[in-house]
Amino acid sequence: MRAARLMLCLMLMPFFVLSCRERVPPSAPAATPTAPSVSPTSQQAIAGATPTPLEATLASTPVASATPTEYCDLVCQDATATAKITPGVPQLPSEEYLEQERQYLVLLTRVAAYTRTPTPTRAPTPTLILADRPGYLIYEGLGYITPSSGRPTYRVTYSLAQWRVEGDRLKQQQIRDCILDLWGLAGELLPPVEVKTVMLGEFAWKRAFAPREASIHYGLDMRPDYYLLVLYLPKDVAAAEVQQCQAAAEEVIATFELIGSP
Repeated sequence: MRAARLMLCLMLMPFFVLSCRERVPPSAPAATPTAPSVSPTSQQAIAGATPTPLEATLASTPVASATPTEYCDLVCQDATATAKITPGVPQLPSEEYLEQERQYLVLLTRVAAYTRTPTPTRAPTPTLILADRPGYLIYEGLGYITPSSGRPTYRVTYSLAQWRVEGDRLKQQQIRDCILDLWGLAGELLPPVEVKTVMLGEFAWKRAFAPREASIHYGLDMRPDYYLLVLYLPKDVAAAEVQQCQAAAEEVIATFELIGSP
């Protein structure tokens, strides 16, 4: 009995499937969305409505121009900034500076009037004479304008116990590297330079102290001649030793005297 029922179900199953398929209605096509219609009255209402803050901001923002701007490099920027600078009042040199420049120009002009012989002995050889005092010698030298004459124009007296002569230079016996050049070379001094007028003996000397060169230049303008003595100070020593060197040299310079025209 069961076998007969199963056989009947198998025979009727295709019929039920086909019947179900025929009864399912076909699916309707998808509806296309359409924009809501707006009446003319609604459009007028939208046009007259107050804009929101975001809409007002977007409307007031300027649209960037598509025209490229001119490029200004570093040189262009520097020139533009320089053109905006207001020029200041020009600074004029002081009277003291102008006077030093004038004296230096006079010295260079006189030195250029002759050519010194570049020999190790710095010819002409100075004249040494015994002084009236025992233990002292007299050095007779030349000025800058009169070397061509070959005759001494000035003299100084120095102590043999303190100085020894080497050519045109006096070297201190007790203070090492303390040298007094009795026929100094003119030249430009490295700043700073301290210039003073000092009385040594009977003459007023221009004393120029150049700390960076460790030297003191003593100039005496006795027109038509000029005299320049240079003191080279010791380096890397105590200040007291430098002062002793300067005092000993100025003691010699104080004995300066002119011999006079031949």
